[in-house]
Amino acid sequence: MTKNRFAEEDAKRKARQQAMYAVIKKSFELRREKKFDEYQKLIEENAGQFSDNGWFASTVAEVRAEKAWKEKNYRKMVDIFDHVLECFPREDSLASYILKILNGSEEMRKYSYKAARRALQIMRDSNTRDDGGYNAACYEVMMNMAMEKKRL
Repeated sequence: MTKNRFAEEDAKRKARQQAMYAVIKKSFELRREKKFDEYQKLIEENAGQFSDNGWFASTVAEVRAEKAWKEKNYRKMVDIFDHVLECFPREDSLASYILKILNGSEEMRKYSYKAARRALQIMRDSNTRDDGGYNAACYEVMMNMAMEKKRL
């Protein structure tokens, strides 16, 4: 790769990052001003462009899941979160956050076995990669409990 091409690629990456930060900043302003319809529109308009970013993808998922929640379509909501987990298998903080959402209501728990299992696996793998200590053992126990419940 030539120096000029490297510089061009770097400039493109920085411009894209700045564009994403501008959208994120605008989204925070809209939420603070309680302009939720405009916020949702902004997120949806930029969903495809920044879908490779974990934070942005989870924000898009939240907006879409909120619509499914209002429609009482819990299966769709769980599927949205499961898709995000599938796309970002190394994001343990995202997995933890989504797991809390999936366990947030009885309606969601009915449909969330697969997604919750994926979230637990991500969290376990992360802890195993990092230190393999106590947390990894806890997640292993939780996974075994989940599997046992499914078998019953």
